[in-house]
Amino acid sequence: MVSHHVGVGQVYDEVTKFLQLNFTSGIHKNLKECRVYKMQDDDQFLFVQNAFIYEVNIDRMIRFWYDENEEKIQEYKYIIMLGLPLEELEKLYFKTKDRLVKKYMDELERVNEDPRFREYLTKEQDEEKIRNTLIMEAKTEGEELGEKQTKIEIAKWMLSKKMDRKDILEATGLTKEEIKAYYS
Repeated sequence: MVSHHVGVGQVYDEVTKFLQLNFTSGIHKNLKECRVYKMQDDDQFLFVQNAFIYEVNIDRMIRFWYDENEEKIQEYKYIIMLGLPLEELEKLYFKTKDRLVKKYMDELERVNEDPRFREYLTKEQDEEKIRNTLIMEAKTEGEELGEKQTKIEIAKWMLSKKMDRKDILEATGLTKEEIKAYYS
């Protein structure tokens, strides 16, 4: 959004606020529930006045739920709901009676029942795809190295027969520098 917005008009928009929202999990478990970052240097000079990055510590939010911290649950229920399994989400709805939580819960259930969203790779299928990709990349790299080595061998043979370097370039597709490395 920022890049699209910046490219519009003849001046920079320093009024519209741009927020980037990051949900982190598995890192910074003991940090605050939310941190705000700004684009500034070591001297605290703010380069961009209207862009902010919010890092939401989803682990901490979920911990409020399981610790039954009622004040924090009420304050952060909309973020907490993003990290709860469906059965816990139902408990959150009954605790808060919040229609938005119910709407989210219903939508989550609808999406989970839709086969287009349920069909995903198993861990084994994902690992197999990764393995196959690595093999394919290694095979391609090996073939390219083999082709290069073949061209070099042909160039060496042609050089040993005192053939014209222009013909060697044309026949092998090697560069002048690559052929020059084999002049002896």
